[in-house]
Amino acid sequence: ELLLRMEDPKGDCDDFTMGGCCLAISLGMKAKFVAVALEPEQPERFSHIFAMVLDKIDGVWQWVNIDASHGWCAGCEIDGQFRRYEREL
Repeated sequence: ELLLRMEDPKGDCDDFTMGGCCLAISLGMKAKFVAVALEPEQPERFSHIFAMVLDKIDGVWQWVNIDASHGWCAGCEIDGQFRRYEREL
């Protein structure tokens, strides 16, 4: 709740992901967490997390990225991911 009311929101990707998933679930949507490892120096370490929601687009159910984070890796659906972990909520 505080994150949504802040004048200048502060937090990292897991804070924004949790907020996005809570909003989506409160609207009756299915949501999931996606953690990715993006750093060549540490390919075993998950370096970013974002949310995806299940939405019907042109009559087809699809998982859609709703990365609400900030910084260099917002929207981290990129080539070259070292690892990826998904967890539906």
